[in-house]
Amino acid sequence: MEIYNQSYQLNTKVDYDFYHKYLGSNHFKEKFESRLEYIKNKYKNNKNNKDKLIEEYFVEIFSWSVIPKDTLNHINYILKENNIKFLLDPCCGNAFHTFLFDVFCGYSILANDNDPNEFSWNSCSNKDGIKFLQDLNDKQHELGALILSWIEGVELAYKLLESFFGNVVISIGNYENNTRYIDDLNYYYKLKCRIVLEMPWNLNEKIEIYIRKEL
Repeated sequence: MEIYNQSYQLNTKVDYDFYHKYLGSNHFKEKFESRLEYIKNKYKNNKNNKDKLIEEYFVEIFSWSVIPKDTLNHINYILKENNIKFLLDPCCGNAFHTFLFDVFCGYSILANDNDPNEFSWNSCSNKDGIKFLQDLNDKQHELGALILSWIEGVELAYKLLESFFGNVVISIGNYENNTRYIDDLNYYYKLKCRIVLEMPWNLNEKIEIYIRKEL
């Protein structure tokens, strides 16, 4: 049976140096170096050991649940298969995820955060996440994939999901305790792929891609 005709799981080990595979892009390299400088200045950290700096501030430099290059390519395959043109991220944080989909996959990016991160990877608007989704046009929903990454607050997660009318959701994070969000995802969408990230601090984090069901 074709792997793409059923739900399946992939396990991926993430190392602190996962970003090396992205350094072939000058745009990535420039942003990466600017993020390092920003973090060093923010925390008054004058250490010159880049590896130690990355280990100490990994999440702030990149994000929770980073996307390794091979994983990005796999997600991109699924998105192309579903005719996705836009990536919609209503709570993008420092916009690392949307930056990768922009630079390495060529999607049109619509990113937002109600508290934009200084020196973010990608530019983003500044408004309430639900209003951001409500302000998008029908085409952006229909041809868009929604990224929900480590959404804080039980209510916000499912309300963001309710505000999206497209067909593909990329759910990033561990939401086992958010029953309403998980229930709504599984009622309206079918799990296509679960990617378990084995993070360098010995915890597992998840990226799940869902496709809307025909109800």
